[in-house]
Amino acid sequence: MGMRALLLAGVVAMASTAAQAEIHAVVDVTTDLATDLRSLAFGADGKIYASGNEHFERAELTTIIFRFNSDGSFDNSFGDGGAVRLDVADDAPLPKGRRRQQSFGIVELEDGDVLATVHALDPQGGQSIYLLRFDHDGKQKVAPEWGDERGRVEVVFGWPNADNGKFTGEVGPVDSAWNLWIDPTDSGRVYVIGHGPGPEGSGRTKLDRYVVALKTSDGSPDPAFNGGKPVSYNSMGDLADNNRRGKVEADGSVLSAGWTDFGEGYGNFAVITRILPDGRFDPGFGGFVHPAEAGEKLGLAPQPGVAVMNPFLADGGGAESYAAMAAGDGIWISSGPGEATGEGKGSSLGYKGSQANDFVAMAFDKDGLHGAWGNDGVQAVQSEGTDAAEPREDIADAVMLPDGRSVNVGLYAGIPAAMILTADGQLDRSVSDDGIIELPSDKIDSGFNAAFLSPDGKRVAITSDVNKAGSRLVILGEED
Repeated sequence: MGMRALLLAGVVAMASTAAQAEIHAVVDVTTDLATDLRSLAFGADGKIYASGNEHFERAELTTIIFRFNSDGSFDNSFGDGGAVRLDVADDAPLPKGRRRQQSFGIVELEDGDVLATVHALDPQGGQSIYLLRFDHDGKQKVAPEWGDERGRVEVVFGWPNADNGKFTGEVGPVDSAWNLWIDPTDSGRVYVIGHGPGPEGSGRTKLDRYVVALKTSDGSPDPAFNGGKPVSYNSMGDLADNNRRGKVEADGSVLSAGWTDFGEGYGNFAVITRILPDGRFDPGFGGFVHPAEAGEKLGLAPQPGVAVMNPFLADGGGAESYAAMAAGDGIWISSGPGEATGEGKGSSLGYKGSQANDFVAMAFDKDGLHGAWGNDGVQAVQSEGTDAAEPREDIADAVMLPDGRSVNVGLYAGIPAAMILTADGQLDRSVSDDGIIELPSDKIDSGFNAAFLSPDGKRVAITSDVNKAGSRLVILGEED
């Protein structure tokens, strides 16, 4: 299929109240040119960037970057008919369960250049992160203008490639970049957010969480952020501290969402960190473990700048955080998958017994859960008890609208969907009877994995997860 062979679905209109911005699905397009688009960003003039993978089989993956016009058509002035394809990975044996390369981060700089992160296999069998740069037409910049002869700037978390031979794991260190964000304070830097093994000497071969600040001029570490070193977080021992989406707030502070599995009897806890523009953990953020008695039994001490939560623990459930958002007045929202209850257990919070993942969200402030939001600071959205053939919710990303509503994207009842919560944590029944915008597709049945809010706050772009049939871009917002 050629570059112009886009399938445009019909526009779906949704109701709204006069006090809130309208929400319509104004664009719904699919393409078979990529099988995974998990990175999004708005550029100038309503352009939309998305990066991911071409091909489906793990050994065949190559990186692909698209630029779309605001109507969902390809921008033919970028790359080859709207797309740039490149191979970033080194030749190396493919470890079981791993992909050759993936791109989860992309931004457009003020000068029109484009930066993208790719994590790719390296010769030692590990995985390294690289920052790439393109001009506004999609031409890749390479040495001596940028990076090495393949245009790659290595992004170092705990292990630089030069030290991979010292790593004691079964394969080389595996680093993953989950987000790339521009610092909005005009500091001339971008943040890379992700996870990788603990640094040399730590004894940790599982995952730590990392945030790195890099100069947009050459990709080198910014010494104004933690002295040019990565900021890392490890909950305890050699547990895997998974990272997912991050957000950079207006003051340049970095929210990093993720979770940690604390083992039998505890399960997954959402873990959100807030790091100040100088690289310090924010002393006015988090500083608690909820429930506190779980932290005491685990030996996990509260740390300023870190919020650790599983309000479903008493019912055998769990919570992960895939996105974190500022809600104003010192309140933040965590959004992600989880379970309101353990298998065969009832809910003390009034939810159905979980048969599969639920959508779970929490509002919190510096003292813990923010009780005025949702159900005493907690919300769970479930399709159990309905006629759903697959009672499963998976939430992969979320954005906060200017009016305080959050758009949470993934699956509802196994169907691609967006779930809209009001500013007080209830499903927004102004957008549909149940506050859920179901967006089924005959071609791409994968849930949505990325969401990005336009600079004017009027549109939300969302893209699909891995699917051998292709990828999908939907834009929610107001009509032009």
